[in-house]
Amino acid sequence: AHGRLRARPDVERFDGKSVRFTDGSSEDFDLVLFATGYRWDIPFVDRSMFRWKSNKPDLYMNLFSRDHRELYGLGYMETNGGAYKLFDEMADFTIRAIDARNDNGMTAQKLDRLVAADAPDLSGGIRFVASDRHATYVEIDTYRKYMKKLRKKLGWPQLEPGAFAAQRVDRNEAA
Repeated sequence: AHGRLRARPDVERFDGKSVRFTDGSSEDFDLVLFATGYRWDIPFVDRSMFRWKSNKPDLYMNLFSRDHRELYGLGYMETNGGAYKLFDEMADFTIRAIDARNDNGMTAQKLDRLVAADAPDLSGGIRFVASDRHATYVEIDTYRKYMKKLRKKLGWPQLEPGAFAAQRVDRNEAA
């Protein structure tokens, strides 16, 4: 937010303090921070189970496999805001999807059609860097609004604050 850090293209080479980038530009730096990311695959799930986009699973709403009805992923995204409460919403959404698909009624059919063909723009108008690193970025408010729209379309309630309080374990009582 302060503007002193900037993402740059891949490094081609270092010449003392000068860094030459793959786009042909170069600049002098006192410090280079290597933010290399992390692996997105799951060791116990064959990579062929997912469609991949920029070496990251390409999931509908960053949750649903488009090819395997019983395959879900949570956390395969990055946002421009705090995602932890969003993960609660995504977990609830996933559980509702599993329940709907187990019932195999009209809601499941609606969901299956969305997963197969819906391709929402979740960027919120932000032009994220066109790189593998940013392939799963979403604008958090846009994502939440779209999820709210989907919940309404599928007849699912919004997740209320404190919805998971009953599942919490008091460590003192558990001991």
